[in-house]
Amino acid sequence: MFGFLAAAAIGSFFGSRGRSRQTVNVQQPQVQYRADPEQAKRIASLEDQLKISQRRSEEMTATMAGIRTESEQYRKQADETLAAADTRLKQFQIETTKADERRRVETAEAEQRRRLDIAGAEKRQQIASQVGAANRLMEGREADLQIQPAGNTPRTSGAQQFRRRKQQFNIPTGTYQGLSKIKSGMVNP
Repeated sequence: MFGFLAAAAIGSFFGSRGRSRQTVNVQQPQVQYRADPEQAKRIASLEDQLKISQRRSEEMTATMAGIRTESEQYRKQADETLAAADTRLKQFQIETTKADERRRVETAEAEQRRRLDIAGAEKRQQIASQVGAANRLMEGREADLQIQPAGNTPRTSGAQQFRRRKQQFNIPTGTYQGLSKIKSGMVNP
């Protein structure tokens, strides 16, 4: 049986190579339907449903196209919003880092001031304790004070220091000439 099929296939292959193709019209028998009113109603309703589904399909295609464009616009807006949020986040991180650095610097400065204050207080306390110790040592001693004259100052006493010198009276005579013309009682005439 397989041999027969193989021979038929090979024969048809080699036989069709040499000849040109010829089309053969095969007539199909035409089927005529009888007019059935119930079947015509069903066909009409199916055609109506087909038209409705085609309209819905067109509407859905338009809706899908609209949704696609809106989706693209939404995606663009979302990308822009995310980029702005990323920018704001980076700016916030930079500001936070700067604030942390400022806080660290201020804390270090405050710690340095505190250390200096503590060192100053310790120094003042040490000086106060040294002064207190020196005062305690001096409490037991008596006063050994003697008043002595200053080195090269003249030893004058009484009114000697108020004597007039001759130089005080070497006044030129021309400066007081108009005073002798004033008579007593003539002040403020």
